[in-house]
Amino acid sequence: RDLVRSRGLGDVYKRQLIFLLLTYHNVFADICMLTPLPLKNIVDNSELVVDGKVISSQSNWNESRTKIYTTHQVVIYGVLKGQVKSAQIQVITEGGQVGESIHYATGTLQLLQDQVGLFCLIPFKNESGISGYKVYSDMQGFIGYDKESSKDFGVFEPYDSVDGVI
Repeated sequence: RDLVRSRGLGDVYKRQLIFLLLTYHNVFADICMLTPLPLKNIVDNSELVVDGKVISSQSNWNESRTKIYTTHQVVIYGVLKGQVKSAQIQVITEGGQVGESIHYATGTLQLLQDQVGLFCLIPFKNESGISGYKVYSDMQGFIGYDKESSKDFGVFEPYDSVDGVI
């Protein structure tokens, strides 16, 4: 105990513990603030439901430089509800990074390059005029899947199959 005090290690450990607790809180805070919606409700309220893969992403400021939006190019593998005119669509999410500036929007979907899944979408146009689609109910409107395990996974639970819902 005296060794820790004399070297100031107690303060270092306290700071590290506080950092870990805050980090742990932020990771799970998004999920805790969501009210679970049945997948059928998400699909019913979506105008377009596609199976696809994120192939690229580009973040940009809005006109007033108060928010960053990320436009994700998604290649479509299949259309399960609605109609599209091309093999690719733009899915727009709030948040992203432009240069040194990072905007993180709590409770919103964060898509990654090469992420594959089911996108439940509604038309969207931000204040800068960029149009495309927004995932309905943010994090809950994307059902990712793993090709190797053949499992679908949502925010709250894994799915054996989403086939019966659509």
